[in-house]
Amino acid sequence: MAILAGVWIRSQGGLQLSAPFVSSPTVTEGTESPSSTGETATTPGSDNPLQPTPENLGAAQLPPLERAQVALAAGRYGEARDWLDLVPAEAQTRAYQQLQQDLQGEAAAATERNQALLDEARRMLQPTSASVFNDAIEVARQVPEGDPYYEQAQLKIERWGWVILDMAIGRANVGNIEGAIAAAQLVPADRPAVYDPAQQYILRWQQQLANRQLIQQADALIEPGQASTFQNALNLLRPLTPDQPEYRVAQGRINQWSEDILVIARARAAQGRFADAIAAAQLVPTGTDSYAQAQAEIARWQSQP
Repeated sequence: MAILAGVWIRSQGGLQLSAPFVSSPTVTEGTESPSSTGETATTPGSDNPLQPTPENLGAAQLPPLERAQVALAAGRYGEARDWLDLVPAEAQTRAYQQLQQDLQGEAAAATERNQALLDEARRMLQPTSASVFNDAIEVARQVPEGDPYYEQAQLKIERWGWVILDMAIGRANVGNIEGAIAAAQLVPADRPAVYDPAQQYILRWQQQLANRQLIQQADALIEPGQASTFQNALNLLRPLTPDQPEYRVAQGRINQWSEDILVIARARAAQGRFADAIAAAQLVPTGTDSYAQAQAEIARWQSQP
């Protein structure tokens, strides 16, 4: 009856047991109670890792090397490594060495699998639209000043602004300049810490687009065999300075077209048209890889009768 009364009271709102309902554990003569040994009593099924259970009762009796084997078989690589560290030198047999190799191989494979999972997670995030974060910002703006969540909302607005800018930079890095500009324009204007650098990126990306269009216009001017068209294309790109985007692309074009002009000039000289060859070679601009060769050819052709 005392036990039943105790159970009933525990079910009534967490009331504490009074002294009459607490029964002392019976201690058999010749044995020690848990309290007298300084150990904490546990019950089967508790979360105490030292509690023997049918699953670990046998493993608890094993030496470190065999415990490491059990842990490795279960995929607990860190635990297996810890047990191997406890194997004394005299017990480090061939089985120990083999287990070390197996552990390294399994751990490396697990690392590769986990890296693949992380890469897949990143790929899943890439398609996320910047407009989603922009919509979230607009929702966060609805939290009024003075509300307990106002400060938290303001922090999220700026954080999401940085997320949008990061997405814009990512698009630019893969060549999607138009998408980068569109995303960066969603950065909230009332957050100078992120808005100001976003505007700087936008200006540079707009210049990059303009220079790309200029290169396309220059490409369209080229007519094979017509040295003057190469010169016109060169003149269109020469104003680009080293600090501008697409400068290296433009310089590549300029050097290639300079070589093409020299090829045209040499073809004319091979036909005995030295005056025309000289006229073409003179179109090779200074500062290009072909300029010195063009000047040497001009001097040689001028000496021809």
